[in-house]
This record gives sequence, structure tokens and C-alpha cells, in this order.
Amino acid sequence: MYELTLADRVWNRACIGSERASMPGDSALETMLGFHSGAMNGGLLHSIECWSPEDMDAVKDGYRYFGLGAISELISAAQASLQQGTNEEILAEMLDLKYAAKIPDDETLIRAFEAHYKSSPESYSPVA
Repeated sequence: MYELTLADRVWNRACIGSERASMPGDSALETMLGFHSGAMNGGLLHSIECWSPEDMDAVKDGYRYFGLGAISELISAAQASLQQGTNEEILAEMLDLKYAAKIPDDETLIRAFEAHYKSSPESYSPVA
């Protein structure tokens, strides 16, 4: 039987989101996963529109925290395009293609998180 690693348990805690941990790694992971979930279910543009501008700063910081700065840049470009009045249907399709090229599957996020966890476990709250 597979036994969950500490990294698995930190990941699972972030997915649940009900136990907001106070450490920076936990907050970044929870925010990134929440945004990613919305992007996978309704598209990147939809996920951007569901978050407040202040929370979007945390989203972008979360991706950067795990070495995925290209996604932060994509989100910033999308926000600028929205402010300029770009056709949302065309923008949504382009954003989804670009996001999928950088994050083709959840495994991409898992690898980024696990690498960070391995190098900086102290950035995460202990798992009960």
C-alpha cells in the first residue's frame, strides 16, 4: 500500500483549502492550486475574472514562488488585454492555448511544488 509522503500531505492540505496554513509555501500553493482549478474548469480568462485584482497579485506571486514565472507574465498580459478591451472570446482561446503549453497537466505543478518542498521544507507548516 502506498504511504503518503510529507509532500503529498502538504499538497492535499492545500487542495482542501480549509486549513489555511500560515507559512509562505502553504499560502502560495493553496492560491496557485485554487487558480489552476478554475483555469482547468472554466478557462484561464474565467479564472482571472473570478479573482479580485488584489487576489490576482497573490496568484501571480504563487506561480513565481514555484518557478513558474511565465504563467505570472501570461496572467499580467491577459489583465492588460482585458483593460484594453480585447475581444474576450479570442483572448480566452489564446490564453487557454498558452496556458496549456506551459502547464500541460497537473504533473507540471506537482513537480514544481515537490522541487520547492525538497529544497525548502521549512517554508511549509508541519503536517498533523
